[in-house]
Amino acid sequence: MDDGSIPNLAFPGLKHGRRTIPLDLLPLLYLGGASARAEKVAQMIASGDLGNPLRERIDLVTKIHEEIDFSLKSGGATSSTIVRIRYLRDFFSFADSADYSLNIDTVLSVYVNWTDHLIHRFRTIKDLEQLSAYNYGITVGTLLDKIFERESPILLTTRLKFPRRKKGALSVAKDKQSLQKTFAFGYMLLDLMDGLSLDSLWGELPVRIPLRTGQELVEWSWLVSPLHLKPKPDTAQGRAQQKRREKARARFTVFFKIVDTFFFTRPVSPH
Repeated sequence: MDDGSIPNLAFPGLKHGRRTIPLDLLPLLYLGGASARAEKVAQMIASGDLGNPLRERIDLVTKIHEEIDFSLKSGGATSSTIVRIRYLRDFFSFADSADYSLNIDTVLSVYVNWTDHLIHRFRTIKDLEQLSAYNYGITVGTLLDKIFERESPILLTTRLKFPRRKKGALSVAKDKQSLQKTFAFGYMLLDLMDGLSLDSLWGELPVRIPLRTGQELVEWSWLVSPLHLKPKPDTAQGRAQQKRREKARARFTVFFKIVDTFFFTRPVSPH
């Protein structure tokens, strides 16, 4: 392994279990590294089985790592990060198998060719559903959009489309929805995935989820925001209603504390 000036492409701040393989983008620098088994690739790199790193990929993989790491540090969910890296591995594996030179200058054209390969997979090989192919494309495409600060999604330059519903499920007029709206919905889902970290789910209310549109979702988990609670008149009926609301909030808080204790802090049996 040529280890000269190779950046750290791991995610040391990411929590993982003892049996979980730490996430690392280092294999993407090696020919065949993306398709190697995750539990063996580190040993293959150390032993030189994958040869030397492809230095022309360093700038590209470094920028990808910076974007993913920024997302994580901004509260992005571990689950969405795992999905991103899995789809990236498929993208790089395609480039390796097709003998494409993959670097900061060629990645966008290789991406378009990869989406054609995804189309071939669900139309001809049939080892992938169209919706799965679309998810692969939009996930990696969104990452490239951010890295290159594109004004329009790169997916729009490809032939990969969101699968249309079967005729009859909706009226023809409703079925002809704008592709831009589909992208907006997809981006919103990615923002939700990034915003719903464990800390936000089990922390204090409200849950605040920033959106790329500049807006912010503020969720109170079915409770009414204190800002919207109207003071009740100082009457027996008003005081009784206020007590019922306080009891409901208390039951809700206790319920989630029980769930948190049972599922997340409960000691694991050695058996």
